[in-house]
Amino acid sequence: MFQRVAQRIAGFLAAGVLVGVAVAASEAPFKEKGVGTVMVLAPDHIEFAGVGTATHLGKYTEVGGNDLDALGNITNGQFTITAADGSTLSGVYSGTYAPLSTGEIQFTLDVDYQVGTGRLTGVTGEAEVVAVLGTLAPGAKFKYFGVGNLVLP
Repeated sequence: MFQRVAQRIAGFLAAGVLVGVAVAASEAPFKEKGVGTVMVLAPDHIEFAGVGTATHLGKYTEVGGNDLDALGNITNGQFTITAADGSTLSGVYSGTYAPLSTGEIQFTLDVDYQVGTGRLTGVTGEAEVVAVLGTLAPGAKFKYFGVGNLVLP
């Protein structure tokens, strides 16, 4: 009898833990927008800095960079976002770039948010981000917006 009671209690505890884990992480819509500047431009590499506002992050600064080729491919993208409270969210991205009829250049990116610190510890997610640059040169300004989902702990 004691064993059955103990097994049932253990079963309820295990079920409670599983439900707690399932409820603990939730997916939330994510939107961001901002502006930035091309800081470094080499023949096959670009680095940038920007400021923006995003759902669940608030106002933030961002730095990053990626490789690019003459065929319009963007690879090895890495970035770090720093929220106003010092929490960070870092990740990777890849995508393509192409000229627009306006003479501007559009970057279309698949972004993976991978590592958070501070209040963003445990946050992950994905987004599609579009950036439009006036020109591809050091000091060039750009604007960007993104839509995706974050997994919140």
